Amino acid sequence: MPARIRHFYHPSLDETPRTSVGTAFDVAKPHIHDLRSGAPPMLANSSWYGQLESIEVHVSAIGSPAATAVTLRACWDAAGDIVCIPDTTATLAIGLTTVALGSAVFKIAAPLRQYLGAAGNGNLYLFIKTDAGTVTWGASQVVWSE
Repeated sequence: MPARIRHFYHPSLDETPRTSVGTAFDVAKPHIHDLRSGAPPMLANSSWYGQLESIEVHVSAIGSPAATAVTLRACWDAAGDIVCIPDTTATLAIGLTTVALGSAVFKIAAPLRQYLGAAGNGNLYLFIKTDAGTVTWGASQVVWSE
């Protein structure tokens, strides 16, 4: 009987607050995920293939006019020019008791080649913008699998 093949999931969390995120992407306000940090030792310092599973975005201080959606772009470089996940929009799920909090989850399921000689050298840069108003981008989580 063949061995069962399983996926190993690796999260990366960035909780750097980015204030006044508005209706345009701002290269000064990325969330940076070092995908090597969650990799097993044999992958941490080498190029590898995996799958980008999902990205969570959490915002607070939803201003007026209230944002109802966020658009995400994921890039291999800090300038936002080498795009690996093009602009993708999701509706913000607003908190049930705190309407100034919101979250969006993006299911990606895209092959990922972590090439350490590339522009980000192991980093994935996330940028968001809103459909209206401003928010404070409090946290993002990237989950990838091998």
